[in-house]
Amino acid sequence: MYKDSKVIVLLMAAGTGSRFSADIPKQFFEIDGEPMVVHSIRALLRCADVDAVAIVTGASELSQMWDVIEDADLSDDVDIIIAGGETRQDSVRNGLIEIGGSLNGDTEAIPIVIHEDDIILIHDAARPYVSTAVIEEAIASAYDFGAALPMIPVVDTIKVVMDGFVVDTPERSSLFAAQTPQTFRYKEIYDAHILAQKEDFTATDDAMLLEHYGQKVRVTKGDYANIKITNFSDIPSSPPSYHALGETDKRTVVGIGFDAHRFIKGRPLILGGIEIDYELGLLGHSDADVLTHALMDAILGALALGDIGKFFPDSDPAYKGISSMLLLKEVVQKMVDLEYTVENVDMTLVCEKPKMSPHIDIIRANLAKAINVDICKVGLKATTTEKLGFTGREEGIAAEAIVLLKSY
Repeated sequence: MYKDSKVIVLLMAAGTGSRFSADIPKQFFEIDGEPMVVHSIRALLRCADVDAVAIVTGASELSQMWDVIEDADLSDDVDIIIAGGETRQDSVRNGLIEIGGSLNGDTEAIPIVIHEDDIILIHDAARPYVSTAVIEEAIASAYDFGAALPMIPVVDTIKVVMDGFVVDTPERSSLFAAQTPQTFRYKEIYDAHILAQKEDFTATDDAMLLEHYGQKVRVTKGDYANIKITNFSDIPSSPPSYHALGETDKRTVVGIGFDAHRFIKGRPLILGGIEIDYELGLLGHSDADVLTHALMDAILGALALGDIGKFFPDSDPAYKGISSMLLLKEVVQKMVDLEYTVENVDMTLVCEKPKMSPHIDIIRANLAKAINVDICKVGLKATTTEKLGFTGREEGIAAEAIVLLKSY
């Protein structure tokens, strides 16, 4: 119960899993010893506000689903299992009609008694790692606004493609990916589904129905660990151990970055955004700031987002000769979007020449400003390899960075 509203889960487990490449529907596929649907139920039940659970599954899987629920000792927690339809939208509508039977006086056949203003969470069984914080915020927002949709910022550049060619690149700052549980007051989502059936309107998710009929949908914090398992390869080797958004407790993550560039004549030497007086520069598509590159990779690595080549490929002319400090600014913004801050950073430059001691504190101050921390949180050392390797032969410079990020 949330305030004066009952909270009912409508767990969608009616898909055939045609892309999953398994010989059983993916909701029954075992992860860490239990079917995927069981993991999802347990995740939802961790939220103390949840009052009832209804599962929608394929008409031919009703008995199998009950067997799975009984084997997992969840019979007392699951109130009803409902046969789905041909499409997901049909299945959701079937579920809403079935659990809404008490509104028409059918209190004997339907174990869930619902009121028009009660809260419905529509969640995909293929998202077994949903966190309690995501669920709780969605419930609170649906209570206040009528509809709530957990979303996460898109971290990749999105392209619009037609006939095999890119026709547009939307501004990434306004792009978000939708997750579940999508959460609504019962009457609003029920009415939208019934009207869509009458008008033969198909939506890609439940929130889109309300958008189509002019109702605003409140955006809530999603969670990068709340992955949807579509293909077999989506199953993580171990359950996601951190939540980039949505958790209420503080979390720390560590990242390591490494980069190396060779010397070349005719280019300025840029390290940590500072131009160093030296007869050689570093070869690279951008300004080849090897130290800043290592720092960016460390931050991206801590956030499990990949490396700088993913976001700033050397095949893209937009980044030719660009200042790495501008790229660092974008990486820091990704970190901020995920609600993390730098706790501290430790970096090492490896080179025989030039001598770095006169420049260390200037570089530290410049990078501290760029990542929005005090200089005391930025460590930087310079070392040599005692004439060994490409740095020892004075052919280039290598750099390593280690960062500790903390959620806020």
